[in-house]
Amino acid sequence: KKGAAYLNVWMQVVRLLREAVVDCGQESAQHLLDQAVALYTGSLTTDSNEIGILLYGLSDVRAEQFKTAGLNGDEDSGTSFVNLMVMDGFDSLQTLLESGSTMCSKPRDTMEQMITWMKVPLIQGTLRYTYRRDYEFDTLATVEEQERAVSEVSTFAAAILPFVYECDPKQADIVYKNIKFGGTTSYADVRAALQKTYQCLDVTCELI
Repeated sequence: KKGAAYLNVWMQVVRLLREAVVDCGQESAQHLLDQAVALYTGSLTTDSNEIGILLYGLSDVRAEQFKTAGLNGDEDSGTSFVNLMVMDGFDSLQTLLESGSTMCSKPRDTMEQMITWMKVPLIQGTLRYTYRRDYEFDTLATVEEQERAVSEVSTFAAAILPFVYECDPKQADIVYKNIKFGGTTSYADVRAALQKTYQCLDVTCELI
């Protein structure tokens, strides 16, 4: 389930955003953008009692755990800073894509910033479950819980690793060796490796 959401749906949202920008000024651009919004949020978020299981829901859950909710990204409840920025980006793109060819140089910058925001929960998920696998694994009561801890970190890391590799293959290799099935895990090593690529990824420790 997590792999479907954070490996496949994540990339589909990015694909739709890129296609919308390419079609700027055409009617198809708005349709593609609507699809991206729908896949980012998911239908469950329309119910006030549901946080959802797609990218919007992931970001809000991680924001509570990492204290990155609110407009300043320093609260432990409410809408995540990432979601506030991404949804604002969707609104901006809607306007820019309708403006025609005179404005079609601007949507790409907005899109790229949105993609950067969307990486944050993936990094947070990698850190959270690496920590659990390193420090809490032996305290998990059942084999199922242990398997989930291993699977979670592998899924989140698989989603962010291509970006880490593009920045620094050496750091990506460190992360991979620590999260793969059957290997040993060092939270400190993974955190250090990721932090060395933050500048390249255009994120900060405060944002994470």
